[in-house]
Amino acid sequence: MEVKVLDALMGSGKTTKLINDVSLLPNDRPVIYIAPLLSECHRFAGTQTDEEGDIVVDDNGQPVYENHHPLACKAFKHPSNKNRRGTKLESLTQAVGMGKNIVSTHSLFRMMNEDITGKIKEKGYTLIIDEVLCVWEKYTINKGNSDTADLDSTDTDKEIASLISSGIIEVDPCGVLHWQWDKFSVVEGTHYEETATLCDTKQLFMANGTVVLWEYPLWVLEAFKEVWIATYMFESSFMAEYFKLHSIEYKIERFGKKPIDYKHLVTVVEDSKLNACGEKPFSLSYSSIVYKKTYNEKLKDNLYNFFRNKTKSKVHERLWTTYSPRKSSISAGRYAASWLNYNAKATNDYKEAKYVAYFVNVYANVMILAMLRSRAALFDQDKFALSEMVQFVWRSAIREEKPIVLYVPSKRMREMFIKWINSEE
Repeated sequence: MEVKVLDALMGSGKTTKLINDVSLLPNDRPVIYIAPLLSECHRFAGTQTDEEGDIVVDDNGQPVYENHHPLACKAFKHPSNKNRRGTKLESLTQAVGMGKNIVSTHSLFRMMNEDITGKIKEKGYTLIIDEVLCVWEKYTINKGNSDTADLDSTDTDKEIASLISSGIIEVDPCGVLHWQWDKFSVVEGTHYEETATLCDTKQLFMANGTVVLWEYPLWVLEAFKEVWIATYMFESSFMAEYFKLHSIEYKIERFGKKPIDYKHLVTVVEDSKLNACGEKPFSLSYSSIVYKKTYNEKLKDNLYNFFRNKTKSKVHERLWTTYSPRKSSISAGRYAASWLNYNAKATNDYKEAKYVAYFVNVYANVMILAMLRSRAALFDQDKFALSEMVQFVWRSAIREEKPIVLYVPSKRMREMFIKWINSEE
């Protein structure tokens, strides 16, 4: 498996370059392209969509492609649920078996199984990933078809601990979980079915001795002849650490403008009153916002002040974020249409926004960090936080090279951003 990373600022033409590069591939080199959003899949494949976002089809039920789109001749297929099993996974399996070019979302790609990857390896597919994959996350037991109650993360940890103590699951020296079939062999139809399967494919492991994490299966990526990744600040991502831990080499190709090329377009709010709430290192972190109601009241007042008094902005000119559990209380119902999740990627729906409020102070998941430390991996939290922030800010008008006003109360995040935008790296 060869891995190539296209690393460039958002709006630098990564997708255009990918489209051109794919157009030059021979027809016997099939491609799977995955992106966070379905709209990006349409853009890449050149499939026409109606006002509802649905694919336009001809009289034979085949997709209609944009005229003169470079990849129209590649006839990329979108997995659908119009098949005997009524699932997109079945559609994906069929398309791979025929060696078709495919576009899909990250969420469907996570459902890959060994049957599909076997066909992928046989056909010699190239994988193109628009934005990095989620490679680690807290595992929660899925009840499946059983009649038991759904298990939250805490219940999952207790359940796994019980299975370990009873010998049904064993943990190897590397922390990987293994299902002991001689102890518990009848799992079909129970809420243990998924857990047992994930254990067999080495996707579950212990972090810090108590918490179960899911890891993206390496064997899925290894099924591809080549892997191309399009993102920005790749080396600040968990996916880069994932590759390093698994001794997977990658080559980075950087192009496009530098941060300093955009400096003249960004006015960072330097207002002592507005920024007073973010002076401490952990101000505006998840815990400070989610668990402190009085703090939320201050942020609510500041957001209103920024959008209505300081900028006198209109609805379509606003973009802001905070942690989703508190978006309603901080906006007080005023700015729901202008809110976007702080870690959103790929969307261009806010490219008219000239006034941006960033009400978060990003820290990586503590359990993932604990896992990385246990495996002697070093992870730069600041660079990770900065990359998340830059991705968000570039959802705004700046991706169209138009000026923006940026309000970042967190001193930590604001100073990192200012240092970054003054750099030529």
